[in-house]
Amino acid sequence: MKIEFRTPEAKDGSIKYRFKTADGLSIEALFFSYHDGLKVLCLSSQVGCDMGCCFCGTGQTKKKRDLTQDEIVRQAQLIVQDALPKEKPDTITLAGQGEPLANYEASIGALSEFRNMYGDIRLSLSTVGLSKGIEKLIEEKRSFGLYLSLHSSDDLVRQKIMPSARSVAVPDLINLVDRYAQINPVGTVRISYLLLKGITDSEDQLEKLIQLIKGKNFVVQVRIWNPVTGMNLQSCTDDDANRWVSRLQKAGIQACVRPSVGQDHNGACGQMQNIDGPHKIIPVDSFSEINSYSDHFNPKTLILVDVDSTLIVPEDPLLHPKAFSTYKHVVRELYDSIPPAVKHFVNHSITAQPAMIIEETCVQWIQKMQARNIPILAMTSAKKGRFDQSIRKFHEIRYAQLKKVGIDFSNHSQVNTEFSSLTPTYEDYPALIDGIIYACGHNNTKGSVLKELMKNYPNIDRVVLIDDKKKHLESTASVLSELFPQISFIGFHYRAADFLIPKILVSEGQFRENLLSMIHKTKEIDWI
Repeated sequence: MKIEFRTPEAKDGSIKYRFKTADGLSIEALFFSYHDGLKVLCLSSQVGCDMGCCFCGTGQTKKKRDLTQDEIVRQAQLIVQDALPKEKPDTITLAGQGEPLANYEASIGALSEFRNMYGDIRLSLSTVGLSKGIEKLIEEKRSFGLYLSLHSSDDLVRQKIMPSARSVAVPDLINLVDRYAQINPVGTVRISYLLLKGITDSEDQLEKLIQLIKGKNFVVQVRIWNPVTGMNLQSCTDDDANRWVSRLQKAGIQACVRPSVGQDHNGACGQMQNIDGPHKIIPVDSFSEINSYSDHFNPKTLILVDVDSTLIVPEDPLLHPKAFSTYKHVVRELYDSIPPAVKHFVNHSITAQPAMIIEETCVQWIQKMQARNIPILAMTSAKKGRFDQSIRKFHEIRYAQLKKVGIDFSNHSQVNTEFSSLTPTYEDYPALIDGIIYACGHNNTKGSVLKELMKNYPNIDRVVLIDDKKKHLESTASVLSELFPQISFIGFHYRAADFLIPKILVSEGQFRENLLSMIHKTKEIDWI
């Protein structure tokens, strides 16, 4: 088993892990830390789940197979190696994907092994209430924490939202769990109760719950539903949960609101579905859209921003990307007759013209990221050559263009990156100069550049690339997936340049004549 990917640490301190089993299946687990510093691992016991609970994303996928004891244990080992290399967890619970008591031997075997590995830590499992499994726990005099997913005190309601509940009535289940509680210390059994608006939150159900468990050695944990895409359910409010807890406590029942963790990356209870991959490519038409995603970015996030058609475009309408997009047939016709080196140099001659910014929002966004000390670099293709009737290095032009529109990446120019393993694009490049990487396009993909760059950022857990070309985003995602599976990726497919000029102000004849002129001038440069 290996880590397929891990999310960056969320605001609530949680990290979701996706593991790939030896036979190519995926499972998920969560690491989180409570406010009092308790370090918790929430592990899976099966690939998928057959319990079918209507509020649980995992329960909507059929079980593919049970996990072995070694696979359950390996989840903990990999998380501890990654998140707690010099510590041990305080709590391990089997409450991720699957029903632990439906995989009894492997689940109990893993919990027993954790006791040998980590000593006297809290070990527990969560169950929908499989009576045969609970009876076996009693028979074997086990002393693991037991979380009973009750979620309704009414048999008809519980059977409707939890199909597995049809095998045992609520009063019988409570009596069975009470037998387990009586042979264990206080707090061993906890009743999980999920408030679903209009389904499980009625006054009648609250009163039934009080009568069911009053005087028993249980702790009730009232929960608020974690939304799952495609499920037409409504969460109750914090006030609703606090009201329930208050009523339970007045009846002499230990109760608390169980806080939810992991929602930021679909890792909270009921959200583990194996459907959200480590890499996302999101189409956006403005930096204001990107801004809504960047609240979770932190200094462990490396941001890369393409320059052409993402930050700046040529001022000349004849050289605008919209013109090239509109007259693709002209470009194809003229480029077919020239060598690749000439074509490449024509393109760089275009990008070296006086430039204009695409949208003001990008400047404020870049400055905001820099103020939060998040590493942010620009990326651009480069070629040594003759520009503006004089021989100037391309990075000098690029830096001047960006400075003119108020963009400066030089706060990370101190990074000393060697691109020695990449194919040279002439003796000047690849290079990282004043926070701008010059290496892409002609000889090297952005993915290959990233591979080299990451040597200088060993602590990064998320990479963000903003680019107008989807192929560059996909190349980067592919490299990360293969070489850095522990790093997540967000690619923003930025398309604002397509809408910058609503109407092309040049005719096809003007465009053809101008491009032909550039091609002829380029052919006169003898070193190409």
